[in-house]
Amino acid sequence: TRNGFYEAYHTSYDIELEQAIRECAKSCSNPDECVIFTGHSQGGAIAAVAGLVMADLNPYVITFGQPPTIDAPCNLITSERWYRFINTKASDAIGITYDPVPFVPGLGADFFGHMIILSRDGSGVAYIGLDAQEFFSPLDVAGFSAHGMKAAAVSNSSTGTPGYLDRIETLMANDTYPIRNSGYVAGSLCSKDSECESQNCGEETTFAFARCIGTMCTTDDECANITGRCDSGLCISKLGSCFDCDEDSDCTGSKCLLFKCSAQNSSLMSDNCICRTGEDCESGRCEGLAPPQCEAQLAVGGSCNENSDCLSDFCSWGFICEEKDAVVDVLPNETAVTSVSRSFNLGDYVGDDDYDDESMSFGGIALIVLVVAVVGSAAFVYIPKLIARCKGYQDVPTTTMTV
Repeated sequence: TRNGFYEAYHTSYDIELEQAIRECAKSCSNPDECVIFTGHSQGGAIAAVAGLVMADLNPYVITFGQPPTIDAPCNLITSERWYRFINTKASDAIGITYDPVPFVPGLGADFFGHMIILSRDGSGVAYIGLDAQEFFSPLDVAGFSAHGMKAAAVSNSSTGTPGYLDRIETLMANDTYPIRNSGYVAGSLCSKDSECESQNCGEETTFAFARCIGTMCTTDDECANITGRCDSGLCISKLGSCFDCDEDSDCTGSKCLLFKCSAQNSSLMSDNCICRTGEDCESGRCEGLAPPQCEAQLAVGGSCNENSDCLSDFCSWGFICEEKDAVVDVLPNETAVTSVSRSFNLGDYVGDDDYDDESMSFGGIALIVLVVAVVGSAAFVYIPKLIARCKGYQDVPTTTMTV
C-alpha cells in the first residue's frame, strides 16, 4: 500500500476505532453481511486500508474516486466484495472526460474489485470488470469537477458537473432494480467499446465526439419516415437554431456552420448564434470577436460603426443609425441637404461655373478643418523649437528683462 494512505489510517485513535467496529460487528445476526467500509478520494484509499486491517470481518469496501492504493498480489482482499466507482463529465470541448484521481500516474498501485463507471446516462452504468486495470482518458484535469461527491455550485447559482452522489441518486430515482450494468445506451458519450451497451463506441464524423452506436439505423434514409436523421445508430429529431451539430443533416435548417445549426427552414443563422460575416446572419449583422455572433439590426438612434448595423442601412458620421431620406437642413438657396449626401453645390456660393458639377461633403470639410487645425497646432509648437535647436539651443530661448 502507499505509505501516505497507510499513515492516514493509523491516526491517534485507530485502535479505539477498530475496537468499536469489532464490538458493533458482534451484534450482527450475519457477520458476513455486517461491515461496510466506504470513502471518497483519499477517504476511499483509507477505507481500502481498513479493509486489509480488518479483513477477518469480511467487509464490503465501496469507494468513490479512490486513487490506486494497494499493490498486487494481496491475499487479504476478496475482490468480489470490493466496488470502485468512477465518475465522468460531459465536456463541450472534448466530449467525455474522467475523474483523474483513480488514474493518478506514478503511484504504481493496482486496482481491485468491481470497476463501475457513472455517466450522464441515468438509466444504468458501465461495468468494466473485476480487478480491471483499464485506463480511461481524457482526464478531467481542468477544475476536477468530475471528482466531487456533489455538484459544485458555479456562477449564477446554477450547478456544475453532477458528483458521485448525484449520479447514484439519479439511478435510484428510477426505482428499477437491479440497476442495469450493461453499459451506456446508444447516443451516450464514450471513449471505449467496453462502456457501451452495444459494445461499439465510435465517431459519426471526423469532428464528432465518440458516442455509443446503436443498431436502429445506419443512414438518414432509413429514418425518412420517422425523423429524417440517423445519428449514432438512432433515428432522432433534427436540431433547431443554434444547437450543437457536426453535419448539415443534423439541422432543421439544413446548415451546420461552425458546429451550430442554422435557423428553422433557413441556411442563415439566427440572432445570438455564431457567425463569420454578416452574410451568415438572417439579420445581416455579425458582431463581436469571441466568438462573433449574429445580432439584430439597430433602430434609428442606435450606436453603430457600419451601415449594416442599422435597419435603415445608414450609419452617420456620428456613428448613429439615421434614416436615409431625413431632411436635416435647408441652405439659403433652398438646396436641401440630406443625411445621406451631406453635400452642397460650391458653385452656388462662389459663382464659378467650374463648380457646377462638383459637390463637397460636410464630413469631408469637417475632416479637412480638423487635420489643418491639428497640423497647425503642431507647427506652432514644434517649428520654433526646431529653429532654436538649429541655432544651438536645446529649447526656444527666452529674454529676461531686469528693471
